[in-house]
Amino acid sequence: VLSSESETWDALKGAGDLQLTVVGDQPVVLDAAAGRLFLPGGRQLDLADARDAKLQASGPASDFVAVATQKALL
Repeated sequence: VLSSESETWDALKGAGDLQLTVVGDQPVVLDAAAGRLFLPGGRQLDLADARDAKLQASGPASDFVAVATQKALL
């Protein structure tokens, strides 16, 4: 390990099943039950119809992350 960082996201406390992916070296977390996407830098997005959403597999650095819902690919 060359370096290590940690960050606490208070909004995740008490969350149920979470999905985690990494885009480049940036973590992205989806709480589908709550319809909330947690992005690098502490940003959060609320997603409609996200109960059965799936987060993309980890991949190379990018300016976006994909989330598939039953109605759309976001």
